[in-house]
Amino acid sequence: MELRQLRTFEAVVAHRTVTDAAVALDLAPSSVSEQIRHLERDLGVALFERGPRGMRPTAAGERLRGWARRLLDQADQARRDVAQARPVLRLGSLETIAAVYVPAVLARLAERRPDLVVEVRSDGVRDRLLDAVAAADLDAALLLDAG
Repeated sequence: MELRQLRTFEAVVAHRTVTDAAVALDLAPSSVSEQIRHLERDLGVALFERGPRGMRPTAAGERLRGWARRLLDQADQARRDVAQARPVLRLGSLETIAAVYVPAVLARLAERRPDLVVEVRSDGVRDRLLDAVAAADLDAALLLDAG
């Protein structure tokens, strides 16, 4: 069972004919028919009673109707959630420079990458920050280094 088949199923239920569902989905009627046949074959039941006045859901089709809506809603929700996820930069900084230099660095970064979420972690020990970068606990660290 595929999401596109469930969308097609819903369109046929709503429009009652393969032709009208195909127009609504911008598909060829043969594609709509094929998707419905595959869905029925996958589920092992007839989903529609076909008649001269169009197609009506069978009892199994009515049961699938509720499932299809929930599954499609969840797929849309997952798509929105994933698409809105913003990349995260985990940045370390020495405590001695965090208040003075980090705000300016973050402001410049925000101009260039407004989609980026920055998590700042400060530490008083330079080697702990370097170890965190090496261990991939931080993506980068800001250090004042005279050497």
